[in-house]
Amino acid sequence: MICNAFVYNPNYKSKFFGFEIMTLREIWLSGGGTEIIHIRNSKEYLAEYDDTDEIFYRVYGLYDKEEGSAPKYPTQYYAMGDFYDVKDAKKFLEDLTGSNVWLNKL
Repeated sequence: MICNAFVYNPNYKSKFFGFEIMTLREIWLSGGGTEIIHIRNSKEYLAEYDDTDEIFYRVYGLYDKEEGSAPKYPTQYYAMGDFYDVKDAKKFLEDLTGSNVWLNKL
């Protein structure tokens, strides 16, 4: 399942103005090593890659580069956790923010 979601952070004291869930896939590179790619649509989701593992969901915290600057999307990303089930990522954000998280999924 593809899930890419943004959640506003209601805590104005936090340095994070929001959080994002991204659908990711780790693939083997032909020259060796791996790369993590962001899955944005069904074409990318269904494409045949040499996966190292199954698709996963990463929660990122979004914050501004400079203290006191106005939020601009996107700014800095801070990886907070990886989940194999999108429901776990959703629950993590609900517990973190105290807000309901509504997911748009394909």
